[in-house]
Amino acid sequence: MSFEAYWYDVAESYIQANRNDKSKAKKLQKVEKALKKWVGIKKALDKWPERLTGKPLNKKLACYQQYDNFREYRNRLLHGEVSGKLPSGRLAQDLETIADAELALQAVSEMIKVVATHFGFPVPSWV
Repeated sequence: MSFEAYWYDVAESYIQANRNDKSKAKKLQKVEKALKKWVGIKKALDKWPERLTGKPLNKKLACYQQYDNFREYRNRLLHGEVSGKLPSGRLAQDLETIADAELALQAVSEMIKVVATHFGFPVPSWV
């Protein structure tokens, strides 16, 4: 399962588990509408954790920053902008090494753990 698929599954599961909490109703509805519109992962990671749980994800974590760089890298590859700079300052084309592939795998695994813990779910056994 990709991180994005896992992320959206966690958001939907959290909404279902908290649907009867009247104090969260408006925020849950807002995120649920965004889910139906397929809001991008960057915006969802930025806004939804705080809307749903009252606390944002820690963007200073190394795994968050690495994931963000690899997400940008993926987008640049898909949209033909491989020579564009990433938030890290590196060129997208410079990330095509085995070490970077291993780092991407590690970053995604760590992000899944961070998200599961943040939303109060167990870490999946496949991580």
